[in-house]
Amino acid sequence: MTETQHLAYQELKNKLEKHKEQRVTSLAIIVDKRQLTVGERLTFDVEVLPNSAQRQGVIWHSTDPTIATVDKFGVVTALQVGEVEIQVYSWDDAKPLAANEAPSFLREGLSDMVKIEIK
Repeated sequence: MTETQHLAYQELKNKLEKHKEQRVTSLAIIVDKRQLTVGERLTFDVEVLPNSAQRQGVIWHSTDPTIATVDKFGVVTALQVGEVEIQVYSWDDAKPLAANEAPSFLREGLSDMVKIEIK
């Protein structure tokens, strides 16, 4: 390899390393309130780490949408009395299934969960 080729190789290696994909390593739901009344809405937030991860998106899920629903923005709506778990999955790991059959996404990999009570 010539010196010019070696320098070009090193430059390419450095650029690839600099732009290497950073995956999500941690998810944490941030919520101050764990009790809602029927009809109440509350926005949950999620901390995705590292901040430099390329795929910061998450998928929200309610274990019982008859008690409380959660939309793609983390807005929880209390529908009836009971307990429910609100879960969040990293988009890095919760890739959509191609067939569009239930479940609509894989529930594997990084996730976090919060139990809430509806009164």
